[in-house]
Amino acid sequence: MSDLPPTAQAGLSFERLQATQLDEALARELSELDTVPWPRHDHLGYWRWRYFGSPLGSASVVLARRAGRLIGKLASVHMQLESAGQPVVAGLSEGLFIRPEERNWAVLRGLLAESLAAGSDAQLAFGYGFVTPLAAELNRQCGWGNLGRLPILSGFLDLRRALLGRKLPGPLGFLGRLGQPLLGVKRAGSAPPGLRIARLKNFDACDGQLASTRRDAVRVVKDARYLSWRYTGCPALEYQSLGAFAGDRLVGLVVFRGPADKHDGFLLELQAQDDDPHTLRWLAGHALEALREREVGLVSACFPEPSAAAQALRELGFVSWGTELWAMDLLVASDPAGNGPELDGARWDYSLGDWLYH
Repeated sequence: MSDLPPTAQAGLSFERLQATQLDEALARELSELDTVPWPRHDHLGYWRWRYFGSPLGSASVVLARRAGRLIGKLASVHMQLESAGQPVVAGLSEGLFIRPEERNWAVLRGLLAESLAAGSDAQLAFGYGFVTPLAAELNRQCGWGNLGRLPILSGFLDLRRALLGRKLPGPLGFLGRLGQPLLGVKRAGSAPPGLRIARLKNFDACDGQLASTRRDAVRVVKDARYLSWRYTGCPALEYQSLGAFAGDRLVGLVVFRGPADKHDGFLLELQAQDDDPHTLRWLAGHALEALREREVGLVSACFPEPSAAAQALRELGFVSWGTELWAMDLLVASDPAGNGPELDGARWDYSLGDWLYH
């Protein structure tokens, strides 16, 4: 960074966060820096969960400080993935925050460079992330490849409530009642033969075998360890999970959560054995009914366009409303001379839960 202006470098330093450093004071610093409005009554517990509690252990977390004051952070959470049938450990780049008055190239490039170095030291196969178009462009300048825009699917449970949740004028909220019959999601219909649905108290029955039938896919391994950490262990948000059972055998699951604000709900996971479309629609329908009872207006999800999960949601009335209001890109940092499966966006299998955001 010697080519940067002295004024940009003055007092600027970068460090890698160690688990032993994380105490209550630093946890509150991180919460103040991270502006996402999640309820965090237990600051220390939240950051321990997020960065030091995953199945693969400690994340690579880089902190930026100026004269000792925390001004930015970027993490790479180590994830167990399957890439075209082969197990790999990759780094999910997430949690980039820089204080508004410190948003300059010196801080950003320092965070990205140190994070890539940390990933190399951890011998990660590659890095990946789900980021906004602005962040994607900044990452591109640092060598990350952009695999394209992510499809965001949305379904209206209550169009009027969704509009009012965005603080639109009352008359527009009234228009929501008129549009609900046309734009609202459909009911899921009757249960597939031989199946029952039950609330999942834990993910012990999940062995990772509910993933898409695609054998060439790149995806997170969603076994009991991962799902328990991602959803049961999170101290900041409450998730609901439903399982579809054939006898005592789990053949499908859906994970969702209700509104934190604006009457919005989210479908985080939707899986079924052999991508069975009836099971997927039935599970999604039950989740939507539970969210409707919680007065959710709009439900969002993210699955690859050709996936069985996306098709099931479209059959229920979900649509892609364009990407201008909520646009996210999939990025990968890998060997530029290589041709690994992770460099092909069409091979990626993902869900909204993979973002580690909602």
